[in-house]
Formats: sequence, structure tokens, C-alpha cells
Amino acid sequence: MPTRKKKIRKSKPARAKPRKKAARGGPAKKPKAAAAAWPPPENRICFFDPLDLIRRVLMAHDMLFLSRQVSYHIAAAPALPKVWADPNQIGLAFTKLVEQLLRRAPRGSRIFINLKEFALRSGPGVELSIAGADKHLSDEDDSSVLTVLFERKAEGSQGISLAECREIIHGQRGQMWADIPKHNHPTYHIVLPASEEPAQPAHGGHQTFKYDISISNYAMVRKRFGIKKSEHLVEEIERYVRSLVRYPMDMVMAMGDKGIITAIYESQQGSAESVASRISKRLGKEEFRIGRKPVELSFHYHLSPLHARGGPRVETHHKRSS
Repeated sequence: MPTRKKKIRKSKPARAKPRKKAARGGPAKKPKAAAAAWPPPENRICFFDPLDLIRRVLMAHDMLFLSRQVSYHIAAAPALPKVWADPNQIGLAFTKLVEQLLRRAPRGSRIFINLKEFALRSGPGVELSIAGADKHLSDEDDSSVLTVLFERKAEGSQGISLAECREIIHGQRGQMWADIPKHNHPTYHIVLPASEEPAQPAHGGHQTFKYDISISNYAMVRKRFGIKKSEHLVEEIERYVRSLVRYPMDMVMAMGDKGIITAIYESQQGSAESVASRISKRLGKEEFRIGRKPVELSFHYHLSPLHARGGPRVETHHKRSS
């Protein structure tokens, strides 16, 4: 049988595209730069929108919110300035806080996030607060939340190390603290600089200390004045101690049922005892009353370092009739 010959089509040579000439009187136009990828490169400090960062972190945790049946609500002040920090580091710290609250939040509850301007001593800043119910907190745990915030390792139901979050924020020249305005509802605050000037490294090392102020004769006070009046007295002392430190960045919390006020503050190396001494001296001179009756109080003070195994430990007693 005769074989059929296949027809071979010859391809036409591609025409070379003519090069575009640069316009006369100026250089050739440069191609447009591609949009910056998110997240930005590591160790990159820049101005960024904190609200946009928070939304990205929350979106990444959508499945976790749904599985735990927890919702969130964001409120932001208008015309919020951008912050000067590493967005990767801030995103990591915020992620840890979100996971902390999610793991401990009751089903059907809500996490509240608020952003507003904050006036730092060295310039403008932005405060981010995140709050929610904590089903693992009891009456005894309320006072330990502040201490846990400064411990390097978290145990049991804590899940993550809040101290690590705080160290990340401090590494970005920010501040972090916590308070419990309502029982079982902790609020974590983060303040970040909104300009390069306050973001410059501070001089001198800092150490964190815990200062416990207990009323030694509190049982006698409760017996004489009753439980409610005695707890109001502890709250009054708590407010007074707050006026002696950099509250709220230096944290103060009271246990009204035990007559204990705890202050956690930062101090430059070598000046921790001077801060404690100022507090004890001012308390010794202050007059406290329940109604119109003066109260005789006996204070016991205990100073201990945090973030360290060892360190200075100071115990003092002071008795004063007022």
C-alpha cells in the first residue's frame, strides 16, 4: 500500500518586539514596585496600622473562635495614629493574648478589644486593651494574675507565658500591664509608641519587684468594724498606694478578705528599696479612718524580685496609731 506523506508546517520566525525609547528630555520610566507582602520581613521596625494587624490576627483564629463558640468585639478611636514597632513581634504578643483568653473563656462569651490614643511621657502612643471572662479564675486567683504576668513559665491552666508577651512588648519599647476591674474578667493593656522618639532605647537596666503590704492586725480590725467596713479600708489603702507608684503601668491589687495590698513595679537597678521605703514611710504618716473613728494599723512589708531566682529580700514591720 502506498504510504501517505505527512505535511510539515514551517513555523514563522517570531518578530522581535521593538524596544521602547525613552522620552526625550528625561530618563526612562522605572517599573512600579510590587506591593509589600504581609507580614513584613523579620526584625523590621516601621510604622503600621495596629487595627489592621489586630484584624489579621483575629481572622487567623476564626476557626478557634467558632470551635469554642466565642465572639469578639472591636472598638477603635477615630483617626488612630500608626505605631512604630516591629509588626511581627507585636502580632506574636497579641496572638498569645488572644489564645490565652480563648482557652480560658466560657462558651458563648465575648472578648472585647479596644484601641485608643495614649499620652506617653516622651510622646504619643496607642493603647490596646483586650478583656474577657476567665472561667479558671477564683477569688484566690485574682491576686495571683499580676504575679503570673511576670513569671517566665506558665503552669497548669495558664496555657502560655504572659511574661513572654510582656518581654516582647518591652523589647519594642512598649508597656504591658493587667488589672481585674471585675471579678473573673481580666484586662490586658499594651501601650506602643506612635513616633520614633519614645521608641529609642532607655538607659540603664530595670528590674521588676513585688511589694506585699499586709495588715498584721487585720483580724482585730474586722472584729471591731465588721467585714464590709474593713474591706473598704483596704480599698482606701490600695488607692493610696496607687498614688505612690506609676499606676497603671505599675500594678496594684488588694485582697480585701485578707488585708493584703500588692504592688508590682519596675525600678532601676539598686533603687528598688528606695521605692519600697517611700511607700512604707508615706503609709506610716497617713491617717486612716473608718467613718470618724481612727484605726490603729500594724503593717508588714515584704519586697521580693521577679524574673530572678535570687535577689534582695526585705522584710520590715511598722506599727502606727492613727
